[in-house]
Amino acid sequence: MFRLLLSAGISAASWFEYLSWAREQTEGQISKMQDSAFDTPGTEPPVPSSTLIAAFSVIAGHFALTRMLRMRRGQSVLSLLLGVAVAVLLLLRPGRVE
Repeated sequence: MFRLLLSAGISAASWFEYLSWAREQTEGQISKMQDSAFDTPGTEPPVPSSTLIAAFSVIAGHFALTRMLRMRRGQSVLSLLLGVAVAVLLLLRPGRVE
């Protein structure tokens, strides 16, 4: 149980940071898309490739951590889902200062 909560907490912290960073990156990309859409539509992708690579890295890091903690596959998936849920709840809470 301790390993599950530890990995879920670490996962929540990393997802919280990733989602905050990814939101900034995507909003910047939308601004670039709007600027370049006047002359050449479709030249800027909606989500930067660095954001996708970072998402895969966060997932791989989570599973590497659960492997080091010798957790079973079901526990590691549950831990990942709990971490993502906590991170999303923290990002969506009212009164959050940005």
